[in-house]
Amino acid sequence: MIELLDVHKRFLENVVLDGVSLEVKDGETVALLGPSGVGKSVTLKMINGLLRPDAGDVIVDGLHVPQLGRKELATLRGKIGYVFQYGALFDSMSVAENIRLGITDETCYNDEKFCENRIQECLRLVNLAPDVAAKLPAELSGGMKKRVGIARAIAGQPKYLLYDEPTSGLDPVNADVIDGLVEKELATLRGKIGYVFQYGALFDSMSVAENIRLGITDETCYNDEKFCENRIQECLRLVNLAPDVAAKLPAELSGGMKKRVGIARAIAGQPKYLLYDEPTSGLDPVNADVIDGLVERLRDELGVTSVVVSHDVRGSFRVADRVALLWQAKIRAVGPPDEILASKDPAVLQFLERDLEMTLIQSESQEGREARGRNV
Repeated sequence: MIELLDVHKRFLENVVLDGVSLEVKDGETVALLGPSGVGKSVTLKMINGLLRPDAGDVIVDGLHVPQLGRKELATLRGKIGYVFQYGALFDSMSVAENIRLGITDETCYNDEKFCENRIQECLRLVNLAPDVAAKLPAELSGGMKKRVGIARAIAGQPKYLLYDEPTSGLDPVNADVIDGLVEKELATLRGKIGYVFQYGALFDSMSVAENIRLGITDETCYNDEKFCENRIQECLRLVNLAPDVAAKLPAELSGGMKKRVGIARAIAGQPKYLLYDEPTSGLDPVNADVIDGLVERLRDELGVTSVVVSHDVRGSFRVADRVALLWQAKIRAVGPPDEILASKDPAVLQFLERDLEMTLIQSESQEGREARGRNV
């Protein structure tokens, strides 16, 4: 179970979370809604122990994360790698020094030879030349900074990798490079937490089967061809895709199918928790409904505990047992969908009205595209 208890967090004068309390019970789905910039990603980082609250408590599987000492945090963080949205490199430190910060084991961190070898290995894994180690972040392109961020995230050999908008601000070519690296590292660092990325993040040069296989977390199972074949087919069945889709490349799939393959990969390792980052973004209403149906089905069939971050009120109300609205640094409302819909809170009403307007605009846009298609 995940618990946030009266969590406060501010950055200088910017209050991001101001008394946030939220509970995610085993097996339930909670959707965390709110406009951009209100602290949804910060909340996820609290859950994963990547940020400490200024006050309050965060409890994950019985561990009081803010109270953990360096060694306990090393144990937690050794299982979780986080690629920050904007790289978050220290400008005054070399690339090698930035990457070294990701080595979580204290003995290894203090071993100069180990660090030198590990830094070079991480650079190799993200396709950067050895001499990049001596450079400063200011000497790197945006795409290279992103890759250094990934190198740092994997330096501690984590079991979990969470990417926060890893391709934001990049041109399509560099975005494709980063997407490929995401898949490459997932192949090596398969985790127990299933993460459904906002844009699918499939590796374009790999088949659907190969993409899904990356999600299998157990090394023995991953190396068992027969197990993988059966597991891939089972995951395709769970997301309502035909068996022959396994042989296709992502370029042959529609946007909705890519989303479903992303979900199939997330569940391949039979995780206890599923984190969904905008699972229906960019989809038309029909395909969004398909994805929402899958979220419900996986909850019911697999019994996983889910957290859904979304701007889609309609879909979130469909899939969630409870809904939380993050508004101006606080959990403004939390409860079953019917209770939220009946709320008279002005902030809740404003958010719901905004979503209704967006739904109408999307619906009219979809109808217009269909009408143009009929006239062609």
